[in-house]
Amino acid sequence: MWPPPASVVQTSATPAAAAPAAVAKEPPPEPNYFVNYAKESALYTSGLVGLVGLGVAAPNNAFAQMLTTFSLAGIAGKFRVKHCGNSQTRYQQALFCLVTFTIYIIILFT
Repeated sequence: MWPPPASVVQTSATPAAAAPAAVAKEPPPEPNYFVNYAKESALYTSGLVGLVGLGVAAPNNAFAQMLTTFSLAGIAGKFRVKHCGNSQTRYQQALFCLVTFTIYIIILFT
């Protein structure tokens, strides 16, 4: 372009806005593993107590056996989904998957 455009320089009487001071965040509290595992253990214990109660009230042995097999398969499946992908190393993951598969086989043939 000819003639060149006039350069635009903004002059202001107010100073540039200062950056706000960084707020130090507190780290999150460390999880209480004892309470977490105690809750999980209480959940499974109450489920197994309920299973025993259903076994006592079962009309016949076949019903109790089918209910037990189904419940154990559900517990093993939950552990498989929850823990198999969260292991720290590939060795631990492979070992847990092998144990879970063994539990499936035992449940299948009982």
